[in-house]
Amino acid sequence: MGSEKRDYIEKIKKSEEKYRTLINSIVDVIIELDSSGTFTFVNPRVFDLFGYQPEEMIGINAFNFVHPEDIPEIAKKMNDAIYSREIIEVIYRTRHKDGHYIVVQARGGMYNDNEKIKFIGVIRDYSELKEAEQKIKESQENYKELYKKLEQKVSETTIDFKESEKKFRHLFETSPFAIFLLKFIGIIIDCNSVAERLFNLKKDEIIGRNFLELAAFPSKAYTKIENAYKKLCRGEKLNPIEIQIHTEDDELIWVNVINTLVKLHNEIQIQVIVQDISEQKLTEKALQPSEQESP
Repeated sequence: MGSEKRDYIEKIKKSEEKYRTLINSIVDVIIELDSSGTFTFVNPRVFDLFGYQPEEMIGINAFNFVHPEDIPEIAKKMNDAIYSREIIEVIYRTRHKDGHYIVVQARGGMYNDNEKIKFIGVIRDYSELKEAEQKIKESQENYKELYKKLEQKVSETTIDFKESEKKFRHLFETSPFAIFLLKFIGIIIDCNSVAERLFNLKKDEIIGRNFLELAAFPSKAYTKIENAYKKLCRGEKLNPIEIQIHTEDDELIWVNVINTLVKLHNEIQIQVIVQDISEQKLTEKALQPSEQESP
């Protein structure tokens, strides 16, 4: 029994180490609070966003960092979460170490840890999200004029499926990759079942959203998507692009994105094919050390 107990403890330690490594590698701030609102865990990302080292926040009440005007709303939502056990989301101001306030978005919920109520959540810089929203609005206005110009050269720059729409629909539904159909201004009008699984959303939760709102794009990825869209609007041929995105579950994955113009029902649309290449990236990373050691 002694060796079995040691083996069990060793497995628990390895599991905890794996969990800690995963949490510490996430680009968002991960926090855990006890029932009084005191920090019991903060991942290293907190330094990049707030200027504090994790150990400086452990044991401190989270409300000490919140703007006084925002405390009532947060307290109410957290109190509601205790009874409803639902995920809450709140936008508020939190104090940086140098004294200024940052607008952030927090999302999380309550759980029981050895019969103790705790809150675990994800905090993200909301200014980046607001900037992305503004860019989306500007894009929709800017590309209305481009659409008019592009219609003039549609026969040269788009694939016309008028004669083979049934075949297109079959390929759309049976493709192993996630496929989206977008209006020219970026609004999603259709997607296949693979797209639902990749983003862990139902079709009715996807359709009607702007493609750039579907996932949280890191700034570099957003720039790549934006540049690709501009080239597409000019009728230029595009190469596939590799980017990282956050899914609805805050999972960071690598994807390969291919954008193409198509013409369906006499309307120019954008076909976006998204392939999850996370496993491929992990394999490439695993092979790097052996490649460096080889002569």
